[in-house]
Amino acid sequence: MAETHLQEELTRNSARVVVETAYGPVTGGKVDNGTIVFLEIPYALPPRRFEDSKPLPQGYKYEEKEYIFESSYGAQPRNDGQAAGMRFEDKVGLGEPTENPLFLNIHVPPSFPSRKDFPVKVYIHGGFLQFGSPHSLTSQAQYIAAERSEIWVNIGYRLSAFGFLASEKHGLTGNYGFKDQWLALEWVRENIPAFGGAPDAIQVTGLSAGAHSVHQLLHHASLLPEGKRAPFASAVLQSNAILVDPKTPKELQPQFEALCRALDLDPDAEDVVETLRDPSKISA
Repeated sequence: MAETHLQEELTRNSARVVVETAYGPVTGGKVDNGTIVFLEIPYALPPRRFEDSKPLPQGYKYEEKEYIFESSYGAQPRNDGQAAGMRFEDKVGLGEPTENPLFLNIHVPPSFPSRKDFPVKVYIHGGFLQFGSPHSLTSQAQYIAAERSEIWVNIGYRLSAFGFLASEKHGLTGNYGFKDQWLALEWVRENIPAFGGAPDAIQVTGLSAGAHSVHQLLHHASLLPEGKRAPFASAVLQSNAILVDPKTPKELQPQFEALCRALDLDPDAEDVVETLRDPSKISA
């Protein structure tokens, strides 16, 4: 496992690479082994709490800056017992928690731009759908990108209550994190040629909850209308997947009520969702 964060390598190396996306230029850098890395490129608009994410609109332009910093990670609990032996920043990156983790990190082989037909691997991190980040040291892909001449993309998505809270009574459909992932894949298909990737050679893969996510994405792909293609060509599930039928919003209602009570809110109040959506009343 890498011992340094990508931001640390990017900021100590002066080389910069500019790529022209559908939303304007983005500037990345080179890490120690020559891999070209871009950090925290947005793939969607900042989300509203407990609503589906929305794609970047036509005419949207990226901020003119260097995309070489680990400035944020998805807001999440801090009691991840499975990774108790790791420093917290090594699990989530060097930034601060945010309700807008809808960004991706892209690792491009050193031979770019002389080669422009790289296979593309899109990695979804695990963590029970509660924890994790594209910035985790275990997710860094600069070495495999260089060794295998593949582009590796790590995607961020909403976690825990922000990503998966559901309530039949209040019309919260849940699965916002899975919908984030699908939008990220659509962004990759549209923009990866600018980074030297082959849009018809995108493989989505994930570990643990990431594999569970891939299974959900495959299910969604199976329901697409005739003539509409999934934004990936193949998939690899590195570990567990769906062992039972997913729960319905009705079955998840007790979870919603438990969260409300923990926040001293009445789960039956007509304005409870409005209150939950208000950061001035309920902070992350």
